Amino acid sequence: MVTDGRSLVLILVLILGDQLSPAIASLSVADKSRDVVLMCEVAEETTYVRHHKQKIAFVLSAMRHFAGELRDLG
Repeated sequence: MVTDGRSLVLILVLILGDQLSPAIASLSVADKSRDVVLMCEVAEETTYVRHHKQKIAFVLSAMRHFAGELRDLG
């Protein structure tokens, strides 16, 4: 738990498209009642190197499904 001497500090947990597992360390230490998970679909991640369009669609779909799973878990 992180405190600033007066109160609890909110923790922002960043999850990238290659970290779609509830077992990642940042999620295992997150406090569901206080912390916030941030997932971003970053356009530059799909264009910095050539990817098949179906792969891009698959990764974005997987991110959205994982976000739904996290919401269901609280």
